[in-house]
Amino acid sequence: MNDCSDECDLAAICSARHWSIYAMIILCSLIFVGGRIMTLGITTSSGTTPFMSANDRSRWATIVALGDHGRYEIDDVIAGSGDGIYWDTIDKVQHFGADGQLHYYSSKPTLLPTMLAWLYRGVKVSTGLNLKEDTLKTARLMLLIFNLVPWAIYLWLLGKI
Repeated sequence: MNDCSDECDLAAICSARHWSIYAMIILCSLIFVGGRIMTLGITTSSGTTPFMSANDRSRWATIVALGDHGRYEIDDVIAGSGDGIYWDTIDKVQHFGADGQLHYYSSKPTLLPTMLAWLYRGVKVSTGLNLKEDTLKTARLMLLIFNLVPWAIYLWLLGKI
């Protein structure tokens, strides 16, 4: 009877030790990813956008267009409609819109920007931040929510296996 009790205690101690190691690894990973997101900065010569490439600007322009205007047309965003935002991109296509006029659209698949547009609307409503006026803060917050939270959940679930 003591043998079983000793084995159970040993298993509990080993499990606790493993979880402390997992917790350190998870914490280091989250600090690394979070730190990388927080280093996002202004990268264009005009100083108006923190997005690093035409690919980024195309996707984020779609997020702004969907989140602010409810449509995929990125004309206003890439043209800089007097609101201090100018995210022109080469990753765009031109098609006729529902109004019969030519409009620019991102050439990137729409699933990710559509998902992030819903997140952007939630951030806008809950914090008052928006991508036009608070570009860096809003982008960092959205990236933390969209990348760091699922990563933490995934690592925790992986440790449970």
